[in-house]
Amino acid sequence: MHPENHLSHPFMLDWSESPFSSLSVSFLLGVLAGRVCTLQWGLPPSPIPIFLAMNILLILLIVSNRLIRRSTKWFTSFILCACTIFLLTGYLYSSFCHQEASTIYGNRIDYHIHQHNSMQNAKALHLQEQLHSHLQSSSVGSSAEKSIIEAMTIGHRSNMDKSLRKQFAAAGISHMLALSGFHLSAIYLLLYILLRPLRNVPRVRIAVSVIVVLMLWFYALLTGMSPSIVRAVIFCTIIEICHLSRRRVNLLNSCSIASFIILLFDPLFIGHIGFQLSFLSVMGIALWQNQIPRNWLLAILTITVICSLVTFPLVAYYFGTLPLYGLLTNPIATILAYPVVILSMLWWLLSLISIPATWLLHVITFFTHLLISLVRLVSGLPFSTISYSPSVTIVLLWYAALFLLYLILKRTSFVLSPNYIKRSFCDKRC
Repeated sequence: MHPENHLSHPFMLDWSESPFSSLSVSFLLGVLAGRVCTLQWGLPPSPIPIFLAMNILLILLIVSNRLIRRSTKWFTSFILCACTIFLLTGYLYSSFCHQEASTIYGNRIDYHIHQHNSMQNAKALHLQEQLHSHLQSSSVGSSAEKSIIEAMTIGHRSNMDKSLRKQFAAAGISHMLALSGFHLSAIYLLLYILLRPLRNVPRVRIAVSVIVVLMLWFYALLTGMSPSIVRAVIFCTIIEICHLSRRRVNLLNSCSIASFIILLFDPLFIGHIGFQLSFLSVMGIALWQNQIPRNWLLAILTITVICSLVTFPLVAYYFGTLPLYGLLTNPIATILAYPVVILSMLWWLLSLISIPATWLLHVITFFTHLLISLVRLVSGLPFSTISYSPSVTIVLLWYAALFLLYLILKRTSFVLSPNYIKRSFCDKRC
């Protein structure tokens, strides 16, 4: 075998390893280009601009990454052609949908997203109010602690004080008040722990996976079917399918397929900030998953840094503020938030079947009190937030720099570990 067939360039992007992610990302870029061309530039739905841009992009990829090789020439050519088709389809589909929506809603083109969520919330409003009454009737916990528990579990934020919301934003953890994949992962972990003994029984293994998936979709319906929650539920559904088929879970492919399904259902979700932040966070973890250590404490720290690096440009762009202590607050808040979400969902289940669990609510309010104390401490520090609103060019340059950093770390195979820290510290001392 020729050595070039199995030795690749350290900076090569091998699309053949993740074809589904390549196709899904191409469709996503097409949808994004359709939104920008239709709303910002006012171009009519036409494939000519994006077709020319895609041809230039393909030429650059082929030349810079040397994708055409002897053993994979036909497959790579097929992937490139399929990516072109998916990008053109996403562009045309997004252009027509955005043009139609702008005709109906005008400048409030994303209004139908909130209207759709309101319709979904109305269907589950009765159950939400029932859960709300269970918690409010309890004498355990303060009103602030109860409002945090409701926001982090069922998405009920109407009783939350505005000053408390501002403190969470100043501390850099306001995303914990908006339901996302972080909260759903805690619920998925709870279901996995409760149903783990049944997963080893061959005859009921499929039934357990079906129950888990149905419960996750019910939770998504209960909380309003937001894009970030739907993406996370689709992702967990793919994980269950992989477990049943005895296949390895590909984080990059799973995230891409989930985003593809959401945008295929409604391409206007590309403008939803929750979808953008959720997609960027998971894609960042997927691309840098080899740099995440096995030590759980360092893993939480690394994942927090990754999510902060890939999301803070968009947060600054949309909200015009930047929390300076977010990198320090997020790891501690994550450790405190997981028990709140997991134990709260367990308490909701017990309260629905009229099983008293006051002791469990005491534990939940204890962790919630610690979380609120952390937020008030950090938000009270000087220069906790600064006003900064970057331009689109700065945001794009930041993501280009992150991608370059990813290529460098991929080449060096760097992984943060306790031994690496100890060795580096000893080398400096010596």
